[in-house]
Amino acid sequence: MFVTFRSVFLNDKGPGNRMLVVPMNDRATVMKGEIRIGTRLVETMVVPSQAAKNLVVKKKSKNVRDDDSWTQGFGRYFPTIFRMPIKRVLDGDEIMVEVTYFEPLLSIHGEYRCQVPVRIPSQMLLPDRKLQETLQISCHINVATENCRWGSASYPLVTVSQEGHRISLESDATQ
Repeated sequence: MFVTFRSVFLNDKGPGNRMLVVPMNDRATVMKGEIRIGTRLVETMVVPSQAAKNLVVKKKSKNVRDDDSWTQGFGRYFPTIFRMPIKRVLDGDEIMVEVTYFEPLLSIHGEYRCQVPVRIPSQMLLPDRKLQETLQISCHINVATENCRWGSASYPLVTVSQEGHRISLESDATQ
């Protein structure tokens, strides 16, 4: 199953460096991580370690303190957390996030089950917007059985399309 979620956040904590933290199943593999702040784009890529060190740009911003303490522990591996550092976020910046990952579905008593672990504190949501306006989830499921049923216990989803063993779901914006 491929899962994509998109979200919009507002930085009202003052200028600084931030960290995108996405909880997920330990069997999940991130395919794409993308963050847009105005015209700036931050995205994941796979490169050799030396090339990754050369990608770091050492620019100083007078609005953001130059302090790398915010990345402490970033080098540690946590199989259930995807993290992406974001440098030089200014006060009032709107941050658009899109993460796509693949998660194998497990059959439990003849049913496939998956979890999309999303928990967003209310203070992180944009003011005067509903959750469905700031967080969108889409799932594309391809299973080897016809007439597959699905359900969502924690987040309202609707069927966008269903053809035999392929189902596409997305956030229900009417809820």
